[in-house]
Amino acid sequence: MPIPSSPALPLPSNPAPDSIWLIPPPNHPITPLLSRLISTTLLAHFPPPTHPFPPHITLTSSVPSTLNPSEITSWISTHLSDLPLPEIQFDGVDIGETFFTRVTLRVTKTPPLQSLATLIRQNFAHSRPDNEDLQVWGEETYRPHLSLVYHAMEAKEVEEKLGEVVRMEVEDAGVKEGKGAWKGGRVVVVDCWREIKEWRVLAEVEL
Repeated sequence: MPIPSSPALPLPSNPAPDSIWLIPPPNHPITPLLSRLISTTLLAHFPPPTHPFPPHITLTSSVPSTLNPSEITSWISTHLSDLPLPEIQFDGVDIGETFFTRVTLRVTKTPPLQSLATLIRQNFAHSRPDNEDLQVWGEETYRPHLSLVYHAMEAKEVEEKLGEVVRMEVEDAGVKEGKGAWKGGRVVVVDCWREIKEWRVLAEVEL
């Protein structure tokens, strides 16, 4: 489910942090597969309200919305073009403790993915803590994942009532653990201060 682009989107009067995501290539078979899982297949098992959203891996949050999104993607294109392309691999389904990690696909933190996320956080996550050690963040704090369900249901209840069916649906959809899901993709700057259904891509660049 693509996010509609909105390059002329006005900044909020009280700017809140944006996020920078890695999303799969639009023409890759994994994109519609993940989109169906997120927007229809899995949500059918959860009570409303439910929240469809595009498949993505968050590289960093805490990006001030006062930054120019096009300058962010231009910098990425110029300065990170020599980095090895991250190859995304899934390591299993997790039931998380927070609304935004209620059901996720665990992503292998390869050196290229860790480097990409750390460099982007270093240069654009200006709202991060002043005393943050970026090496520690990249090695220990950053836990890449691809969310499948945002929901208010408690993790214990999800695991007990839906854990088995969720994992079965993911397997039946063709998501393979331990194998490359996609390589590269697009980096997008997203305003996440709105309601989920109103999130917008502000700028994007292909790796």
